[in-house]
Amino acid sequence: MSFLDALSEDEAWIGSLLLRHIQLLQFNAHELSELVMKTPDCIDDAKSFFIGAAVFPTVRISNNDCD
Repeated sequence: MSFLDALSEDEAWIGSLLLRHIQLLQFNAHELSELVMKTPDCIDDAKSFFIGAAVFPTVRISNNDCD
């Protein structure tokens, strides 16, 4: 008996959903950051601050589509 045979239909379905979303995150999660400049016209003293991450699963349709 293999491991997959031991799973119920609901467990296999949940596992497939988790796998799908993990695969989507790999190429469709992007960093959100803010560029803060001390003086408006000088980028030399600017610093980038990490804000968070964003997931764009709708863009995945065109981003990863081979057709």
